[in-house]
Order: sequence, then structure tokens, then C-alpha cells
Amino acid sequence: MRHELNLWGNAVDSLNEGLRCYDKALNGDVGAYKYVVTHIAHFLELMFKRAVQSEHRLLLHRIPSARELKPESMIGFGEAVALVQNIGFKLDAGFLARVRAIQQLRNQIMHSHVQIEISDVAQLIATVLQDASWFAEASHAPALVISVADDCRHTLLKLLDVHS
Repeated sequence: MRHELNLWGNAVDSLNEGLRCYDKALNGDVGAYKYVVTHIAHFLELMFKRAVQSEHRLLLHRIPSARELKPESMIGFGEAVALVQNIGFKLDAGFLARVRAIQQLRNQIMHSHVQIEISDVAQLIATVLQDASWFAEASHAPALVISVADDCRHTLLKLLDVHS
């Protein structure tokens, strides 16, 4: 048996899991916010990498001229964001600040103690997903609303509508 996802499929899979965890958090499992953050951060990283890959697949590697391109030589989250900007995407300061905030929170969760203010995280998730929806379309990825699983669509629509 084999399970395989392309870059966008992997991104959307993480978004789906983040949205499912968000539902759990809203239903009283505040510990689920930890997983919302990690899944959404992973989604964002892969979404940016997909945009880089669409420019040229070799840009996903730190040393694109290397004889052997290994998965461990791929760029990280911050590098993907920088490359997205270098290839011409205009990311406003607010979007960049929210992406950095998610990345920092994810790193805190993965490598340290967990201390999050629930209302701040919920607001950050909603806003960054609205940003991500714009970016997905600007980078010619499929729209998030049609990409997510059926059981996640309602949650995503609620989050996207928070700030519109």
C-alpha cells in the first residue's frame, strides 16, 4: 500500500487537518489550538514552496547545482517566503508579519513550552487564512475553498468570512 501527495496535495492535507483541529478547539478542546498552529504553519510553508516550484523546481533546493538533490537539502519556510518575494510576489507587511507570527508560534510549540492566548491565535488563524486564500489564487494554485475536503469547507468559509 502506498500514500503519495504532490506538494499542493500535501499542503491542502495539512490545511484540512488544521481546520479539523480548529473545529475541535471551538468545541472546547483548547489543546487542539496547538495542532491548528502546526498544521496551518505546515500548509503555509508548502503553499509558498509550491509557488517557488512553479517558477522552477530547482529553486526548492538550497544548492540547485548539486549533483544529487536530496529532500534534506530543500529550502525552509523562511527561504520559501523570501524566494516568493524575489520572484515577484508583492506580500504586504501585514501578511508577512502574520506568516512570521505563525512560524514563530509553530517553532515555540515544536521546540519549547506552549503558551498561547486563545483569542489571539484564533484571530491570527482567521486572518492568515484569508491572506493565504488571496495568495493561492495569485500564485495560480487552486482556490482554497475548492481544494479543501468537504468536511472542512464550512469551517474554512467561516474563517474566511471573519474579516471580509
